[in-house]
Amino acid sequence: SDNTLILNCPLYGEAYTWDKVLSFYYFLDGPSKYGTVGNFIKNGKANILKTFGWNMYTENDIPIVDYVGKFENLQEDLKHISNMIGLKEPVKLPLYRSHGTSRPKQSHYRDILTEEEAEIISIIFSNEIKMFSYTY
Repeated sequence: SDNTLILNCPLYGEAYTWDKVLSFYYFLDGPSKYGTVGNFIKNGKANILKTFGWNMYTENDIPIVDYVGKFENLQEDLKHISNMIGLKEPVKLPLYRSHGTSRPKQSHYRDILTEEEAEIISIIFSNEIKMFSYTY
């Protein structure tokens, strides 16, 4: 018998917008493929994230899921999701980190992004920034 659990449950996860863009840039080997973060953003490459984010859990810009967990609250949100679907114990994720090229260790998005880059990200991802009350 198969021990795989398949959930048909309307849940989704989201990450802090400016940090998510930088992580994606480094994951795609941004420094060698696109040069600067500014080039990556200005050439529309960051827009790809909308395909895996906002567009996955909204329709006509209206959320169509019951819950969107946040990466920055991952443990708390996993407990909440576990309760929502009736699990006796919280879901635990495997300890795994995917990496593209190395993002400078302990780097904060404010130390990497220029004000112009941050503003472009704010425009591209304005819906999710508003929904989650994110601030730069």
